[in-house]
Amino acid sequence: SIEVQIIQGGVGDFVPVPGKNYDGKPLPLSLTTNAGRDRDGEIIWQPDGKRETFSIKDRTMKRINWYGRDPDWADVKDFRGKEDKDTPGKGWTRIDVINDHGHIQNFVNGTKVNEAFDAYPNEGRLQLQSELAEIYFRRWELWPLDKGPKPGPAQQSRVNK
Repeated sequence: SIEVQIIQGGVGDFVPVPGKNYDGKPLPLSLTTNAGRDRDGEIIWQPDGKRETFSIKDRTMKRINWYGRDPDWADVKDFRGKEDKDTPGKGWTRIDVINDHGHIQNFVNGTKVNEAFDAYPNEGRLQLQSELAEIYFRRWELWPLDKGPKPGPAQQSRVNK
């Protein structure tokens, strides 16, 4: 599958999750994006970057970080990068993921942070996953293409109110 990451400092990253078929053979997985590299050589989405395809088949599939992911990101509680678009503290963050037949756009509080084309697989189940981390979902909506609300900022209500 192709995961859209929700983690402090990395909201909107694409993470490949390889799997195997019933016979043990790897399932196809690929993603095309306009790519650049950060100072550590990690792949980041750049709207004007070179269009590249990454796949499990040719062993080039790696995570594709959102354009502003801090290169000093650390897996520690309350990490904040200087360009993070998610709402700090206990405010709500709005995440919009639009998948139009393999063209995926990720928005965080109304800002497009990542985009991919020709994603495969381009259909299937949706999953909300939490890997032993606390997360609250205020609302989860699934809309047909062009029928839902446009990506925008989160409402600034607080969890503790």
